[in-house]
Amino acid sequence: MGRTSCKPNDIILIAELLSTAELIPLPSPLNNSTYTSDLSLIPTEINEILQALLNMSSSKPSLTTQELQTLASKAIAAKATAYCPYSKFRVGACILTQSGEYIVGANVENASYPVGTCAERVAFGTAVVAGYHDFKAVAVATDSNPPASPCGMCRQFMNEFTTPSFPIYMYGSEGTYTIKTMRELLPDSFGPEDFSKERVQSS
Repeated sequence: MGRTSCKPNDIILIAELLSTAELIPLPSPLNNSTYTSDLSLIPTEINEILQALLNMSSSKPSLTTQELQTLASKAIAAKATAYCPYSKFRVGACILTQSGEYIVGANVENASYPVGTCAERVAFGTAVVAGYHDFKAVAVATDSNPPASPCGMCRQFMNEFTTPSFPIYMYGSEGTYTIKTMRELLPDSFGPEDFSKERVQSS
């Protein structure tokens, strides 16, 4: 790799991208920068390193083997408690809190279809009213193969209480699973932080 020089704007971009990957905090005034991030402006070698870091940060959640096994088994077991006489589509969910508790949920349907509630929202709602607000991961289990992912409403609901790097484990009928982060399932999301942004007052 040849020696590459960085311009001041390159440094800003690197800081912004690393902050997005949640590898370093973004200090003010960069936090309020209006500079447009564009990877094409960064020297190729640095670009490749940043892309690798971004991919690594979004695909390597830190759960122990025991935590993952417990999370999966509880989500799969929760399917048995689902009330789904109409769709026959069972869904179980289990959240692992930062303090080590496991909170489960299952889908609950209703004869008036829109009134039903998904497993993910049952689990998160149960956790929140019990006083938990810091979460480490969630597992969602279905009888489908390949694994099904949370619906759009559940993605938005989970986004309220999680971070962009929060991992969602999706289990299928054969025990296989896929992992996505909140950022991957709901890019460019709307969340609590948007209410603190500057808004134009209507006249």
